[in-house]
Amino acid sequence: MSLISRSCFHTWTFPVLAATCALFIWAAPPPPSWKEFLSKDGGYIAYYPSGWHVFPPSNIPQMVIYNFPFSRSGGGVLPNGGASIAVLAPPKGVTSEKQWIDRNGKHAKNQARERLVLRHVRSDAPIQVTQVISRSDDDGSDDQFEGVDCYFEISGRLFAARLTYWKGDPKSEDYRQTLHGVVQRVALLDR
Repeated sequence: MSLISRSCFHTWTFPVLAATCALFIWAAPPPPSWKEFLSKDGGYIAYYPSGWHVFPPSNIPQMVIYNFPFSRSGGGVLPNGGASIAVLAPPKGVTSEKQWIDRNGKHAKNQARERLVLRHVRSDAPIQVTQVISRSDDDGSDDQFEGVDCYFEISGRLFAARLTYWKGDPKSEDYRQTLHGVVQRVALLDR
């Protein structure tokens, strides 16, 4: 190919490529709608993407959602490619984030901690989050889970949002984004 034809090739392909990219962006699906979960016992309202599911019974005191339908659940174990997210109020006797993290960390291995700042969807207020990433490998088998726990406060009330998925799942970053989206939407119930 001569220098002139290469130049023409680039000149002609750029508008086509730009138009293709514009079509791709235009055709992207809208962000997921979010459903509401009300926890009277936990004192909060949480929201989750419509593509995730709450399994029966729906009157449990904490929100636990799954990225697969109930028909794929198998005896309480996440199927391959499965993930769950729970929003939890602190256990009795736990009064601080550090105490809760220490209590949960007694049995976890290979933990990594980091601080994040997320923004609440409604108020745009910052949410200080301690994110703890851990992996279960108690029995030495290949069936290992990874977990991401986000500890945070809303108006002085302590919460944790817990994500669990199979180790090495290629969608782990998507799951973490969903977890962060859930944290950004937790609100207190007016009592």
